[in-house]
Amino acid sequence: MDVPVSPPNGHAGPPTSPAPVTPPRRELPLVVGDCIYTLVESMNAYCRLETMLGKPTSTLVLEAASGSMTATRALLWSHLQARHSAEFTLVEQAGALVDIVGLETVWQQLQALAGVEAPAPARVISRQVRRARLRKAPRGG
Repeated sequence: MDVPVSPPNGHAGPPTSPAPVTPPRRELPLVVGDCIYTLVESMNAYCRLETMLGKPTSTLVLEAASGSMTATRALLWSHLQARHSAEFTLVEQAGALVDIVGLETVWQQLQALAGVEAPAPARVISRQVRRARLRKAPRGG
């Protein structure tokens, strides 16, 4: 009959199996003109974002998916913090990137970074665009 034997100093010996390997943080490039920014999932940035906005990250993701520009900009800002915090000290600075590359590009990168395939945020169409489309639409007669 085998009896487990404790090490002489009372401490457990080295682990018998290797520690589980944790996957690396997801990182993706965001190309803006001649610059390449690295978007990174960061627990510290998520926590800072939650503290700033008073909302959980999961709520912000749902708001962004529903078309919230504020939530989308905030999520982009949080993903820039791990590598570019000195350059993006304000959330508004991340918004300037959206103006350059477009909301669709930013949304695709945020989706890929999260590893989810969700629908793109609803497009906001101004009243002027809707009116112009209605005026140009063929009329049944």
